[in-house]
Amino acid sequence: MDSKIKTGVLGALADQVGGNHYSKLKIQPMEYSMANDLNACQHTAIKYITRCYDKGTPIQDLDKAIHCLKMLKGFINEG
Repeated sequence: MDSKIKTGVLGALADQVGGNHYSKLKIQPMEYSMANDLNACQHTAIKYITRCYDKGTPIQDLDKAIHCLKMLKGFINEG
């Protein structure tokens, strides 16, 4: 095995595809979400909020986070 190939979760977290807006963080949204057993809506809202200033589209990312929270609210209301 090539020593440059990173394996496991830490390797995968270090090898972000398409930028460094997550890998440069002290704790990535995926690490936080997995450690806290968050569902997809919670995770995705956190992801969009976290990256909103780094992707060049802060309002769009905040709108996406709001959309995820509205979906979560709908799932909760529907039981």
